[in-house]
Amino acid sequence: MRRPAPAPGYSSVLVPEQPPAQPLPLAISVVDAAKMVGLGLSSMRKLIAANRVKAVRVGMAIVVPVVELERFLEREAGAHLDPKEVQP
Repeated sequence: MRRPAPAPGYSSVLVPEQPPAQPLPLAISVVDAAKMVGLGLSSMRKLIAANRVKAVRVGMAIVVPVVELERFLEREAGAHLDPKEVQP
């Protein structure tokens, strides 16, 4: 006896199929960068102006490379670690 075909969008065990993962963008807008980090827009602009977060002008737009946000967060996390908690 044959099994009926699964409904569209479901595997044979009735688990919804995951759509293919979209690649992350290389750079995002300043607004999106602020949201991604959990800061306000003015705070993100101040960080860019102070050169703590690097941004790139592309035509008329200013974008923040995602890798720069990651580096910023790593630097910030390292700056605020308690030396007693860091294991050698």
